[in-house]
Amino acid sequence: MRVNAVAPGFTKPSLVQVFIDKGNIDPDHMINRTPMHRLASPEKIAAAIVFLGSDESSFMTGQTIYVDGGYMAQYGIPSSYKNNH
Repeated sequence: MRVNAVAPGFTKPSLVQVFIDKGNIDPDHMINRTPMHRLASPEKIAAAIVFLGSDESSFMTGQTIYVDGGYMAQYGIPSSYKNNH
């Protein structure tokens, strides 16, 4: 049995757009904090999922693929989240 995961970053369009429209999230701030300076498209997230379901990933297990434009590589998990979860 193989267990892998995809951890998407900020994706547009998505629920994030609702928060942008309400003024709760500044999209420029999100983009500037992402090393690749853009938001992911649903197709980019889907490509990672398709890869994990393909024969090309048949020797992978216990992996998380971050599709977040480098956000986690730069910032990691916030200490406030680690302390509360």
